[in-house]
Amino acid sequence: MTSKKNQIKYLFKDILTIQFSVKEHPYDVDDLFKNLKITYGSSFSANIEDEALLFDLEIVATSELDDVIECFSMELRNVFLIEDLASFLKPQGNLSIPKEHLTLFASLGYSTARGILHEKLAFSRYRPKFILPVIDPNKITDNIDFEDIQIFDNKEKEKHNNANQADG
Repeated sequence: MTSKKNQIKYLFKDILTIQFSVKEHPYDVDDLFKNLKITYGSSFSANIEDEALLFDLEIVATSELDDVIECFSMELRNVFLIEDLASFLKPQGNLSIPKEHLTLFASLGYSTARGILHEKLAFSRYRPKFILPVIDPNKITDNIDFEDIQIFDNKEKEKHNNANQADG
């Protein structure tokens, strides 16, 4: 029997493509693909007031031929609404969401990235070759300190949004 503490009610609320780019190169796609290396960067943050858990994922694909060249890159933000997110706050002020749930959210985010990449490359010469592989979701979250999820409030969110509007 699963304890209530291990149950989390959530809603996959939004997917934002922060950045996506495909670089065109004169190289043969098969040559690029043979030397393809995919790197991942990811992080979680949370807004307790909005009950939102954010999973940010950055994926960069490079190929090493004459030199290391970037083939494509993407940054995505997945927004999950977590019912009663504040109940996961520890007395020290950080979140304590079970790792298996965070890994699930990372897996959903990565699967979403696979679909977005498939769609974005649909009419490019890379389409038949560049498919993100199915991977162990723990590989995506290897660099995350699950005890140190950044928490922000609506005032900080507004400051961040205003700074982004001023930059753009």
